[in-house]
Amino acid sequence: MAHTSFGIAGRAVVVVACLAAPFAVVGGGAGADGFAFAALFAGLFVAAEYGARAPGLVEFRDAPPYNRIRFAVLAGALLLGSGAAAGGAVPIGASARAAGLAVAAAVDWPGSPLRALLSFGPATAAADMRAVAGAALLAAAAGVGGFALVLRLTAWPGPADRLNLWVALPLFDAAERRTLPARLRRDGRVNLLLAVALPYAAPPVAAFVGGAHGISAVGDDLLLVWAVALWVFLPAMLLLRGMALHRLAAAVAAADGAHAAGPRAVPAAA
Repeated sequence: MAHTSFGIAGRAVVVVACLAAPFAVVGGGAGADGFAFAALFAGLFVAAEYGARAPGLVEFRDAPPYNRIRFAVLAGALLLGSGAAAGGAVPIGASARAAGLAVAAAVDWPGSPLRALLSFGPATAAADMRAVAGAALLAAAAGVGGFALVLRLTAWPGPADRLNLWVALPLFDAAERRTLPARLRRDGRVNLLLAVALPYAAPPVAAFVGGAHGISAVGDDLLLVWAVALWVFLPAMLLLRGMALHRLAAAVAAADGAHAAGPRAVPAAA
């Protein structure tokens, strides 16, 4: 699918604006320069990926709304999390904070991922962390639920016999067609398992790395928003990819079965 120069530039601008929004909402912090560089790099990366004729790293580049939903989850986690951290200082901050605290209360049970996150955060930042995490989880739930609805109501990503697997999965070896559905289902299950494990594994790793380098989210709302947004976004991305691979495996298996059956026999005239 061809992408116009205007469309490519528009994608890049939207990416940079959304990733830079936390700085505008909550102000700068210790890593403000790094986050600004990351936003610019992400914009250039999107422009290069969608401007190239051949696929690079972005999967399902021409199978919307997969990548739009992935980006919406990250953007929503950053924007809602920023509003929750800022509170009444910004127009939607109070609403975002109230919604975040309500979601956090709903998912706060012994052994929950939220408890794992809070256990490695400073007690002085528990209230802010709960609000930001709840707001980010709301964005992730909306994105994952929206993609599940797309899979339920549509034939995404389209007819398997017209799907270019190299474009859909540029880093996946699709040469062995016979085992392709099984390998897609296996990779889908791995992604789903990682999505469950990552919210528990990420907080201790982040705490260890932050402690080793003297990095703390206490008093740094920008770092808090980004850390929590990534804690929510990465598992959500794995969930979306696992769901997509399972759908693709079913589509490929159905197409292979139809080809193996061959054309239907035409009944003889009476």
